[in-house]
Amino acid sequence: MITIILDGLVLLGLMFLFDRKNPNRDFLETGLVAFILVIASALMNSFLTPLIGLVVLLPYFALCVFLLWKLPEIAIRRAAVIAAVFVAFKIVEPFVFRALLGS
Repeated sequence: MITIILDGLVLLGLMFLFDRKNPNRDFLETGLVAFILVIASALMNSFLTPLIGLVVLLPYFALCVFLLWKLPEIAIRRAAVIAAVFVAFKIVEPFVFRALLGS
């Protein structure tokens, strides 16, 4: 639950940084995008990651770009930049939580 909220806040922050003038930015749509990406991440980690490893990030990146492009209607180039930063955040996120929690 905390990851969905955190991902939504990170996406909203990235959308604010890279696409400030978009009037279609809405936290509910951003939360929906974050929720879909968290579900996709969980499914890909459980089913695909053991088979193909880090290559699973490519379809995740493509899904992120597609969702940002279609739901909040962000330009495709900006959606690609936001998705790249967000995927990098998703890679670093477990390490940060592990370091903060000390386990």
